[in-house]
Amino acid sequence: MGGAGNQGAVNPGKQGTKVAADYRAMIDAGQTKVIRLRLSKSSPDQKREPFGKQFEEVFANRLREADEFYKSVTPPSVSEDAANVMRQALAGMLWSKQFFFFDGDNWLDEHNSIRSIPDFEISGIRSGSTC
Repeated sequence: MGGAGNQGAVNPGKQGTKVAADYRAMIDAGQTKVIRLRLSKSSPDQKREPFGKQFEEVFANRLREADEFYKSVTPPSVSEDAANVMRQALAGMLWSKQFFFFDGDNWLDEHNSIRSIPDFEISGIRSGSTC
């Protein structure tokens, strides 16, 4: 574990919304290390098996749910490698709650591109009129 840190920064009531974990491990090339962390209101001595069967089941369910979600938003025509890149990009946006808006019309105008739909049809679509 880490050093003493700034003890004055700790809430004297030892309650709040901020937390930091400092795990240090030596991991050789080609090796892996699993670090399990469970946040709980109860103290460690009140939990008999914090990483037992129930933990494994919940973790497996969350992984399955994530796999189902990303499969549902990934076009079937995308390669496995591209799907993995897409999953990582989406996960990053979801984690940081970012929103990216791509204004296609503006991009086409800026690049002097030819639209596949004539302007009069686009204006009709935007205004909600029907043919």
